[in-house]
Parts: sequence; structure tokens; C-alpha cells
Amino acid sequence: PMQPQGREPQGRGGHGNRPPLTREEKKQGRRQKQAAAIAAREQAEDAYFRQCQTAALKSGEALKVQRGVVAGEEADERERVLFAKQGSQGIQFDKYAEIEVEVSGPGAAAAPPLESFASLVSLPPFLLRNVGLMNYVKPTPIQRHAVPLALAGCDLMCCAQTGSGKTAAFLVPVCAALADTSAAGASTVGREGAAR
Repeated sequence: PMQPQGREPQGRGGHGNRPPLTREEKKQGRRQKQAAAIAAREQAEDAYFRQCQTAALKSGEALKVQRGVVAGEEADERERVLFAKQGSQGIQFDKYAEIEVEVSGPGAAAAPPLESFASLVSLPPFLLRNVGLMNYVKPTPIQRHAVPLALAGCDLMCCAQTGSGKTAAFLVPVCAALADTSAAGASTVGREGAAR
């Protein structure tokens, strides 16, 4: 068949006279596109971070914090605003009580389930305060079982749906362990001047 003037004959796959790309060449092309997308995202995030830094420096906010000027009532108000919308709004905890939980393995009976976050009196004061600021009152099933077992030093492997509170279930005991000053090589987390 006759080709329109000015166009080269099409080979397999519409690549002109070139043979079609191999599977490996296609993979390499996808990898290059992914790498370019990741690099572009990193550059955008870096630019945004620097823009925020510049804005904070211009507003004097960074200097206030650095000098410890933000304190007292102003610090308390900022904290109230920051944590105002935290907590479990929309979660129907009564329905959570119906969820079946299986706890098994060595140490499964090492600690009774957690009934309320208020009962975690052994937590470091800064952690208790932050749990309160997050408006955590009644634990989800994963938190109810995982937090006391992890605080008791048990190894855990948990499975629960997205949004069920797994992150808090693991981080509360981890933060408590990091702040444990009685352990050998004790952490300085939560101590005044620890970040300096």
C-alpha cells in the first residue's frame, strides 16, 4: 500500500522503522518516569518547606519560639487551638464493643485489657498530658489490648482495619519506653533541655 507523502512507513507498534520496545526497555522507561516524578515532588516539597521557613522568619514567629517568648497564656491558647479538633469525633465506640478480638501467644494474659486511657497512670506526665490533649478517653479494640501488653513488655503483632487506632496503640508504649529513666542508658526524652 502506498504511504502518504512525507511519512515514513510504520513498523509493528507504530514506531516507524524501529522495532518495538522490549519488555526491559519499557520497564526502564517507567522507572525513569517514576524517578522524574519523585524528584519533582521532592523539589516541590523542599520549595514549600523553604517558603514556610522564610514566612516564619519574616513574621518573627521562629525568633519568639527560639527565645522562649511564647509562653504562659499565649502558649496555652496556641495549644488549645492546635488540639481543638483532635479526638474521636464520629467514632461509635458502642459498636466497637461488639468487635471480636483474638489475643494469643506467650504473654497473652500478661496484662488486662485497657478500659480507659485515664487508667494509664504509670505513663510519664508529658505523655499523659498529650493523651489528654488528643481527647483520648475510651480505647478502640486494638488500643484496648495492645497498649497494656506492649507496656508489659510483650511482643505484638496486630491486625486491624485502617482508622482503628493502631498508630496510637503502638506509639503510646513506645514513647513511654523512650522516656523510661530507670532503664540502663536511660533516655532524656521529656526532660528539660533534652533537645539542646
